[in-house]
Amino acid sequence: MPSGPYPLTPHVIDHKARPEQVLRFVIDTVEAEGGEALFLCYGRWAKRLTGKVCALLPAEYRGEVITMDPRSESPTAAGRKVRKEARLHVRRIGGPDRQPRWEHPHQRALDSLNRPNPPE
Repeated sequence: MPSGPYPLTPHVIDHKARPEQVLRFVIDTVEAEGGEALFLCYGRWAKRLTGKVCALLPAEYRGEVITMDPRSESPTAAGRKVRKEARLHVRRIGGPDRQPRWEHPHQRALDSLNRPNPPE
């Protein structure tokens, strides 16, 4: 799962897009986010599309498809199962670690309380 001190902002992938288009979007987003990003995809083709994108990733990127356990009893898992949600977590290998984005709402809340920044 995400390695930074703050949760990743999820980006939505259009299930109608071609895998090559999604791959370019994923790589550009990972670079813009500092080396790590989370993507959501909905629909029947979600898991298949994210699997294809994982297979097309260059060697310096590692992707992981995350799906909800269908046996889970939580209402969140039931909703994700109905929407057929698949998550793709992509991380750049060998680059600098992801730095927290200071515009993140959690950091703004900490700043407003005059608390120190989390350790890196």
